[in-house]
This record gives sequence, structure tokens and C-alpha cells, in this order.
Amino acid sequence: MDIIHGDIEPHRRYLANVSEEMRARRLDKYRLKADTMQFVPFICMSDLINRKSAKWRRFMHPLDPISLDDLKNWFGVPNEAARLLRHRTVALNDGAPLWGGLTQVHVGKLPAQPGFDFSCLASEQRAAVLQMSKRLLYGYVAPDDAEQPAVAGVIRYMLELARQLKPLALVLSDLVVCPDDHVIFESVPLVVADNILIYGEGRISTRGNTRIDAMQIRYVDV
Repeated sequence: MDIIHGDIEPHRRYLANVSEEMRARRLDKYRLKADTMQFVPFICMSDLINRKSAKWRRFMHPLDPISLDDLKNWFGVPNEAARLLRHRTVALNDGAPLWGGLTQVHVGKLPAQPGFDFSCLASEQRAAVLQMSKRLLYGYVAPDDAEQPAVAGVIRYMLELARQLKPLALVLSDLVVCPDDHVIFESVPLVVADNILIYGEGRISTRGNTRIDAMQIRYVDV
């Protein structure tokens, strides 16, 4: 296969066509403007894509989570998707194993008040807050559960922590990974793309947690 570095045309037949309307809807989910996506495809390169690198800065866009749904939709499991798998979930205060293999969290071990200083908590409470945070991020959260004061306090803590971390989204049109290439995402919480196309033994890996939201991810044998 003749793969031309830097030219998108040889790869066009493998790429999904994404309308401007569809792209705008996807970006709106992250409260990003439609013109955020620059049509500069990344083609046949081996590189470390790091949020601190000036090379990639113009493709990085700040995210501002204001609700648990934002955190779940952007970095975890969307609540609707988790709801469809609810036969594998249990209530927050149930004694059975939680969906996703997360350990049980007793609501009674959480700080009672919605506002708390995590650094001042006892070790048992810290562990409960961290476990509940994972449960909320990846499992189904019923509205009544989220309104419990102790759970609401954990959600508030999660949002405050997320804002302190200043999450960024890498937004690009197409990423084409050729057979000998290796693309590494480092400290990039979210990658939004129209297409990700990987040939043969080409690789994508991450350092840290990275969620990839692409209209199409396709592998092509060469």
C-alpha cells in the first residue's frame, strides 16, 4: 500500500464523512464551539502529544465541568449508558458488588455534610470518598442517590478537583497512524476526533487516563 506522509487523500476511502451539523452537536456536548476543530489532520507520525508542548497547544481547549453529568460524559461512563447496564449495578448503599468491580462504599462512612475539606478527613473517610467518586464516575447514578447530602458532597468535591486540574481536550479532524508509527497521548484527558485510522502494527497508547471520542476508529491490515 502506498501511504503518503502528510497527505490525507490516500486515506480518504477509509474515513467516515462527518457533517458540520453532526460535528457541531458533538462539540457542543463539551461546550466547545463548532470552529474549535481545525482541519489539520495528523498523518503518519510518531510523536508524544503532551498538553504542555507548544507544538500541540493550539489543538488543546479548556473544559469546564459544572455537573456530575459533565464528568461522566467527558471522563467516565455517561449515565444513560450506565443505566442500560443497570442489571449489573446496585444501589449506592447496597451490600452487593458494584458494577465495574469497584469495591463497596457505605454511605455512612462518607462525610455527612455537603462541604468538606478532603485533607482534613480521617483515612477511612478519604477512602470512602475516593471509592464513591469512582462509583459515581463509572456507574449508574439514580437522581435520588445524587441528592443525598453525603453523596452530593462527594460530587462537589469531584467538581472542585476537576477544575483544579484544568482539564483540556485535544480536538482534531483525523488521526492516521501508519504501520511503523506510535502515537502517545500524555496527560491529555480527552481526545475528540472525526476519524482515527490505524494501519497494520501502528499503535496508540496513553500515559495517564485518556478518553477518546471519535466518530470512527478503524483498523486496516497492510
